[in-house]
Amino acid sequence: MITALSGFFAGLGVSAALVPVIKWVAFRTGVVAHPRNDRWHRTSVPLLGGVSIAMATLAGTLLMGHAAEIAVPLAAAMAVFVAGLVDDLLALKPATKLIIQIALSAAVVYSGYQLYWVESRLLDSLLTMVWLVGLTNAFNLLDNMDGLCAGTALIVACLLY
Repeated sequence: MITALSGFFAGLGVSAALVPVIKWVAFRTGVVAHPRNDRWHRTSVPLLGGVSIAMATLAGTLLMGHAAEIAVPLAAAMAVFVAGLVDDLLALKPATKLIIQIALSAAVVYSGYQLYWVESRLLDSLLTMVWLVGLTNAFNLLDNMDGLCAGTALIVACLLY
């Protein structure tokens, strides 16, 4: 229990320390999302928030000592972070992001991580990939709603623990 809490607080500390720094860097370098009719925000919003999330996740995982046993999903998560960072900087096409997500989900499934919801290994593999790609895009959609993503992720993490 202590290890889990220390990992949680390490991630929380890293995130709390990095968020203002990353926000300042984003505004300073102009890496912001400007208001548009199809977005919720009415002022410029800094991008690059994934940096804080990724570093907090990595710090918590390393501190808890679980990085080696979940190396493949952790590497896939970090690759999704890199794709998101590239998207923030260069604006990738939706199809490109989807292909990246499918490829990373396939790598996770190929490495033996999958849901066991039905009797068919093939169907379980497909469901796992749909689940991973779906969750990635659901949280990305929530991220466009001014902070809803972080609160939802915290609630889900607490309920799953």
